[in-house]
Amino acid sequence: MKVCGKKISDGKYKLDRIIGIQLSQISHQVYFLNIKNGEITIFKEEEDITEEVRHLEFKKNYTIFLWINPSRVGIPFSITPLV
Repeated sequence: MKVCGKKISDGKYKLDRIIGIQLSQISHQVYFLNIKNGEITIFKEEEDITEEVRHLEFKKNYTIFLWINPSRVGIPFSITPLV
């Protein structure tokens, strides 16, 4: 998996699927991102989908783009830290 963009610290994060032209509306598609010692794992519900993810790109304003095989388009997600 290729990872690029802004650096993000270790921890657990919730990824909410963003829809709409203004990228401000949030739908119910949720993923969970776990970063520990530089290793990234991604879960959809309780299923590990790390192998299906081709590319991650961290952007400003708590946004992440996810490319899942075989998609050629990055899907925007809003990223929220879990406490």
